[in-house]
Amino acid sequence: MLSRFVEFPMRQTVEVRSEEVGPPGPDEIRCRATTSMISSGTEMFCLRGEFDPGTNWESWVQYPFRPGYSMAATVVDAGPNVQRFSPGDRVVAWVPHQQVFTVPADEAHPIPPAIGDDEAVWVPLVCTAAAASASSANSSRNSPPWSDPDGSLPSMLTPVDSKSLSPMAPRTASVSWPLMPSMPFA
Repeated sequence: MLSRFVEFPMRQTVEVRSEEVGPPGPDEIRCRATTSMISSGTEMFCLRGEFDPGTNWESWVQYPFRPGYSMAATVVDAGPNVQRFSPGDRVVAWVPHQQVFTVPADEAHPIPPAIGDDEAVWVPLVCTAAAASASSANSSRNSPPWSDPDGSLPSMLTPVDSKSLSPMAPRTASVSWPLMPSMPFA
């Protein structure tokens, strides 16, 4: 399945490229993006490529670099070992800006029916900020700013709870949406 994606091949350069995305592995799902959060602060920082020596940014951003980390998508198909998702299910995942992608099923999280994709893409951003804040005292880390000390994604990202997300997301989105637009991949 052909997919376009955004890449920073070097500092100060943005390209849209294409690649073939094969079927999912046994424990993966293949998804078609519906909304990808553009984090203007993070992505401009990564595009500029001006990082202080020894920081997480310097080790995380390696060119060519694929920006993006907050994607809402629809499952296209699933590997034979995947029980949690079926084609048509909506998910949120930490993946770069890309039309079609595969991801381990245990790294995707279901989006409840009451939550729109434009709200769901805020979940990884909130978890990223919370994880970075929680670990800011430990300056010796050498992993992406949102990861746990062992390099894994924060355990706080559990399936989206519509009762806790929906009262917050519309207020946040209405204030910040012009600064944090989404990229539709229809």
